[in-house]
Amino acid sequence: MHLLSFIKFTTLISFLILIYSFSINKYTMQEDIVNNKLHRTSSKAEYYKIEDKYRTNKIIIMDISGGVLSLSLCILLITSIFNIKKFSDFNNIICMSKSNLIFFANVFWLGLIPSTYWYYTFRGGRGDYPHFADSIGIPIFQQTTAVIYMLIPLNIYLVISLNKSLQPSKLFQFDRQYSQIHYIWEIFFGISLMINIAILIGFIFDGDHFSIPITLFYTYLILSLRNGKINYFNNLEKK
Repeated sequence: MHLLSFIKFTTLISFLILIYSFSINKYTMQEDIVNNKLHRTSSKAEYYKIEDKYRTNKIIIMDISGGVLSLSLCILLITSIFNIKKFSDFNNIICMSKSNLIFFANVFWLGLIPSTYWYYTFRGGRGDYPHFADSIGIPIFQQTTAVIYMLIPLNIYLVISLNKSLQPSKLFQFDRQYSQIHYIWEIFFGISLMINIAILIGFIFDGDHFSIPITLFYTYLILSLRNGKINYFNNLEKK
């Protein structure tokens, strides 16, 4: 199947499944009866036992379909901007300059703050949390603080990665001749990419809609940093 057609098909299917998930009942019994049972219990263990007994797969279907829809819409936007119609067209993407990479890395990272607010507000409004749970303001504040503090290690990572790096460069390229230092950098960026993809998959399954495009940008960022290094080493070999 043509790449663009596949992405459009995935977008449509995930959208239809998401719409369908709204029609699924939250519980196998009438919701008001189950809610009555849940609010009458004073034991947390009993609460979760009742919830597990009557809960349907509505939330799982809604989260995954919403996550896949967010991902496919982002990819559809990327393919439209860069005029990508087949996988080989990704080779034509040019990385940003060093200053732009640093700027957008910080901007997208700060985007995790409204993303966190949306995540907990949406789930709170959907009724995901028990009546005895703490205010959603607590995790929002904690994660917002963590995002701000993590700007320091993020920028240290960027400075280390952009040192002896030649940008802009093509997004996908390989060393002409690998040496020990090349393998070290490949492992470094390979681990970074695997962690990022694992987080992306987690966001998709959790339906964390606005964190998905942010994580996709960091996929692009890591590939850009890797290829800036390779471009630097390839140019050294020419001299």
